[in-house]
Amino acid sequence: MSADLQVKVEAIVNEWINVGFMFSAYDVTQKIRLDGDWVRHHAVRDIVVSLFTNNKMINYTKTLVTVNSNSNGDSTFVYHHPSSDVYLYQTDWVVNNYFQTGMRYVGSSTTTMSSRTGSAKSTNTSSVPVMGSCHLFKTNENRINIPLKIVGLLNSIWEVDDILAVYKNSDNTMTIEKIKNATIFSNLETMYPNAKFYYVNSDGRIRISYSTLKMVFGSIANISQFKVSISSNKENLLVEPA
Repeated sequence: MSADLQVKVEAIVNEWINVGFMFSAYDVTQKIRLDGDWVRHHAVRDIVVSLFTNNKMINYTKTLVTVNSNSNGDSTFVYHHPSSDVYLYQTDWVVNNYFQTGMRYVGSSTTTMSSRTGSAKSTNTSSVPVMGSCHLFKTNENRINIPLKIVGLLNSIWEVDDILAVYKNSDNTMTIEKIKNATIFSNLETMYPNAKFYYVNSDGRIRISYSTLKMVFGSIANISQFKVSISSNKENLLVEPA
């Protein structure tokens, strides 16, 4: 078992637990493969089983669930919050319902990321969990990738292709706001004259480009980390130099 694979599996599991997802070991394998790394499922499965056995899945349990509709259907262990309705589990959620709309444990928005263990670091970008916020390193392309585990703490679910307005505040911080009123979609530039517009990516992350960071913060050459936090009403994301 490679150390790199251990890190990848732990990072995915911790992120999914942070936002109340239910998942199987194969879901973790599928996520890694969709990210472009071919891995053997049994290697991923062994790591997931070890994490659970060694109490690394904080406040999570597992249930054996039949995943095919016929009477001889296959079964798999699904890891989930005790208050989740595990029978809502869908085997195709990684591809077709990555935000687990109608599946995930919504009470997870009241949890804090500081209670989790095993956060991963990479050479390009890493996040350090704190109470309702995280610190992000710039990537090699001088952008930041805001992870699902912080987006998932918002009151409302931000889904793939939702439109986001990103703009500078009077205190020189950045706000990322979901556009909720569909009637203004055709008039975004008038409603938000000084904003940049983004979509939520298919993997649940939000990627903020160098040009947008420069628009808000000016030169970012001397800024190595950014703090991303939740607004007081839990509706928007706030970004500032860490």
